[in-house]
Amino acid sequence: MLTRWARRRSRHGDDRGAVAVEAALITPLVLLIVFGIIEFSFAFKDDLAVSAAVRAGARAGSAEPGQASFANDTAAAVARAGGALGLANATLYIYDAGTSTAPVTFNASNGGFCGGVSICNQYTWNSSTSSFVLSSPNNFTVANVNNCPNQSGQNAVGVFMTYRHSFLTGFLPFGKSINLSDNAVVSFEPVPNVAPC
Repeated sequence: MLTRWARRRSRHGDDRGAVAVEAALITPLVLLIVFGIIEFSFAFKDDLAVSAAVRAGARAGSAEPGQASFANDTAAAVARAGGALGLANATLYIYDAGTSTAPVTFNASNGGFCGGVSICNQYTWNSSTSSFVLSSPNNFTVANVNNCPNQSGQNAVGVFMTYRHSFLTGFLPFGKSINLSDNAVVSFEPVPNVAPC
């Protein structure tokens, strides 16, 4: 017959085995949650950086309506504002938003130029010069800009950027990367009412 002390020891041994089994079941789930929080924190940070970059570019472009270099200056402003991203995974579109200040919906599956937007400049990142370079025909030029005061049809500059964020661990069930994008539209500032207005 077991003594009271022996029975107590036997019960404690069974408890230790149950704790080990519970830990083996719970630990992977806890690690998945912790790594998921870390990964999506970095993705959220990059998403905010993409948003800030396109808004900085749209503001810069809207301030240069009569300048021939407004599109390239817009791309340079995006590069400066998004410098912390590592823009090798980014594609930039600077487009004529027309008379609307609502962002154009880009449709990559649409095929065609600039995701279906007709007046658009597409830029890709050049790592050797650390800048965006024009990779499509330059058809959004100063000639497309109507910013004469008191006239109908004044248009706006749109900036759209896609960025591929890679996850650090790569073993999460969400995949190895995620596409982030943002779009900003700002009306061109009016110029004095002189020729060619």
